[in-house]
Formats: sequence, C-alpha cells, structure tokens
Amino acid sequence: AAEVSRLMSKSFYLQLGAYATRGLAEKLAGEIASLARYTVEILPSSSGDRPLYKVLIGPLNRDESGTLLYQFRARGFRDAFVQYVE
Repeated sequence: AAEVSRLMSKSFYLQLGAYATRGLAEKLAGEIASLARYTVEILPSSSGDRPLYKVLIGPLNRDESGTLLYQFRARGFRDAFVQYVE
C-alpha cells in the first residue's frame, strides 16, 4: 500500500473500478479523463496474490464526491463508491 501516499490525505476519492491488468485500468482512466475535469489516478493494489489496479477520481470534497457518485452510477458504473483517505 506504499502507493497510497500519492493520494491526498483528508480527501474523498471516487473509485470507479478495479482491474486485473494495468492496461484495462489505463483504458478506463483515459476515457474518464477525456470527459471530466477531474484528476484520474491508477492505484496499484492487490487482492490476495493477484495484482489489482484501482481507478480513482479525486481529490474531491464531500459534496463533489456525492454528486460524482450519482453521475457515474447513472452512467452505468454500478459498483462505484466513495473512499475517504485519512
């Protein structure tokens, strides 16, 4: 979890998805970056012994995170959720 330091503390991030390959994560990140003015981060992680690449938008304030969550769920990102970074 060393990469988490790249995320701003005391901020909200919207996680849109988690992918097994960096390529899939980068594809989504590119699509999102082209339609939003938000910063898209790809956060390497793992699930057991498998690599995982999380696609996050942020940093956001509480109001932005709720609005964006609604917008992205309406666009079909059913599993999107807001994550708070301590």
